[in-house]
Formats: sequence, structure tokens, C-alpha cells
Amino acid sequence: SFFPCSFVSSAFSSPLVWTRIAAAATAAYEFAVNLLSIGFGVLRGSTAASSAAMFLMDEETYEELQNLGAFKELSELLTSEQQEKWKEYLHYDEDSESGEEGIYALELQASPVMEEYQLYGGGPVYGALMVSGTHDELSMQFFEYLMKE
Repeated sequence: SFFPCSFVSSAFSSPLVWTRIAAAATAAYEFAVNLLSIGFGVLRGSTAASSAAMFLMDEETYEELQNLGAFKELSELLTSEQQEKWKEYLHYDEDSESGEEGIYALELQASPVMEEYQLYGGGPVYGALMVSGTHDELSMQFFEYLMKE
């Protein structure tokens, strides 16, 4: 046997294990391709790529940037269907200037895509739109991808 231990050999002989490994590898590849495509678009001066402005971050970064007023309030961008479907993922916060409460991020650590492909490494993960972004529809499409079931 290739593996020195029969347990290891039998653990990796299951088709289900290889299916999960292949699914995780495919997800990682697709994520890298999408990220590099956006990055390449930014470097080449693509306005659409550079202005999508969706930002994924940890809790500390979110709090720092939210205190500076860096994120858009999302209730007008999210449809009522999305708000209902994603209600457990919506992150409410206060506007840094007016103090009014609104939806400023999605909590993505338990999103279907993050869980399916085991992309979550621990701690809160927030997705928010930067106020400087001009192509909100692209960012909303990425939210749709992350939240697909």
C-alpha cells in the first residue's frame, strides 16, 4: 500500500472524501480566478472592476472603517426578498454621523458558500460596500454568490 498506515489508506479510499476534496479545490480555484480577474481589471484601469468596492474583512477592521463612515447603508440596495432571506446574516450598526441604525454589512462566516467549501477560518467575517464604490450591482451579485444555497 502507498500509505504506511492502513487507517490513512482506508480514509482516503472513500469516494466521498475525494468528492469533498475536489469540491474544496474547485471552490478555491474559482475564488482565486475571480479575485485575480477583479485585480487585473483594477490594474488595467477597468472602472467597473475598481469601483465594485465590496470589502471582506474581520471584525476589528470593520469596526475601524465603520467608525470612519466608510460603508454604504445597504437597506436600499437589498431587496425585501433578500432582507427576509438573509435576515440572520444582516449586520446592523449606527451611522457614524447621524446615529441612525441601518444595515451596513453581511456577516458571512456562516454563509452557504463559506460553509460548503470550508473557506471560514474562525472569527466574524463581514462583507460591506465602500461609500466610494460606484457599481453597486456588481457587489450585490457577489453577495448573491456568497449567499447562494
